[in-house]
Amino acid sequence: MPCAQQAQPALYGLGIRTAFYLLWYGTILASWAAPAELPLLRLATSLFIGGEFLSLVILASDGDRITAVDAYVMLVLTYGTYFALVPRYLWGALTGWNPFWDPGRWPRVPMTGVFVVVEMLGVAAVTSFLMWFWTGGRSADVLCGDGDGNGGWGFFFAQVPIDAGLFVAVNIVFVVVVLVGVAVGLGMRLGVCWPPRWVRRRERRFEREVWRAEERGEEYAWRRTLQFWASVVETSVVSVVVVAVELTVQWNGLVGVGDVDTAAQTIPLVVAAGLLARVVYAWFFPGHDRKVRKALSARRKGLVVRPEKGFGMPPGMDRVYVRQERVYVASETVEGGGEAAAA
Repeated sequence: MPCAQQAQPALYGLGIRTAFYLLWYGTILASWAAPAELPLLRLATSLFIGGEFLSLVILASDGDRITAVDAYVMLVLTYGTYFALVPRYLWGALTGWNPFWDPGRWPRVPMTGVFVVVEMLGVAAVTSFLMWFWTGGRSADVLCGDGDGNGGWGFFFAQVPIDAGLFVAVNIVFVVVVLVGVAVGLGMRLGVCWPPRWVRRRERRFEREVWRAEERGEEYAWRRTLQFWASVVETSVVSVVVVAVELTVQWNGLVGVGDVDTAAQTIPLVVAAGLLARVVYAWFFPGHDRKVRKALSARRKGLVVRPEKGFGMPPGMDRVYVRQERVYVASETVEGGGEAAAA
């Protein structure tokens, strides 16, 4: 079967690619500028990854509908920020996996345990598909290639054939290391396996020292430094991935993937741009989110909250915290018993 390099704009068109880029950079920005928005950005990114990966699996299992280049571009988009595992593993090896120097132990906004497990399962699924791709899937009838660049070009800080021996070997080593790391992490998370005794002792010492520092109201001096450099590394990785995707599209002469003219392109682009705009808004107007959270908290506690006067607020509206039965708003009172306190 000839390996025609026909582009698939519905899979990785400009709108879809830009949406991924905005979510990647928006997540990093939100961790510093608007931490309250970070869980939403993480969820959106995971959903985008899940949708792209599901599409890839369906197409790869349904006849000769995509080429090796299509699958390669989609895999790079899907893996995206997961490539940040490379410098994290290298740093962990250099520091002896010391928890005090692990940036993953000091996140700007912690993830819930369930979300961590779901993310690890997602990494395992995508990495397993990568293993299939690099160990023979790219040469199957559905993902063709002939070893001399006619099957497509990939990125390894230079232009290389997707099925070049060294390129394939490096990717297989990367996939194996990630699969082992994810398997061990999932096993410990789910209680299937336990780390060695010396690791457990170090973990207990780490938890005790962190707890004591929090009790004293102290902050580890290097925590902010680790967070900063973790963000720098993640930004660098994301930038390299963006360059890799765009150069791959250019090297393979994929036409028709540079336009945003269909709903398949505009919908993800608008959603990602809207989420990024919300992060920027929360960055410049942090008081608005604080009022919203305060209002929701007050409602749960049985209070009524009136907004402050400000942009977009009708005149005469003052902020008032009111107990359930009696409401004070300006000079107007609603009787019903109880006490009220105006702020």
